[in-house]
Amino acid sequence: MIVIPPSGGYWVEGTDHEYRLDLEGNSDVPEYTSPIQLELDDTPSLYRNIFVGLDHFNFTAIDPNMGHLVMSVKIENASDQDWVWILL
Repeated sequence: MIVIPPSGGYWVEGTDHEYRLDLEGNSDVPEYTSPIQLELDDTPSLYRNIFVGLDHFNFTAIDPNMGHLVMSVKIENASDQDWVWILL
């Protein structure tokens, strides 16, 4: 699910955002209440930290129940020990 900010536009993760304040020191960003409960998933940041820009393999498949799937695999040697990173 993609949730668009209530004021429109987009959000770029990892940037510094400054909010204007009114004369009373309140943010001009409107309050937004939603019946939707958002669950935080650290998968995107894990992918960026472990896989992006580094040698790894991506495998794709289509499952009749789950739809399109991507599995990323990275093999590395750290401290004389082999590590296999798998992200589905």
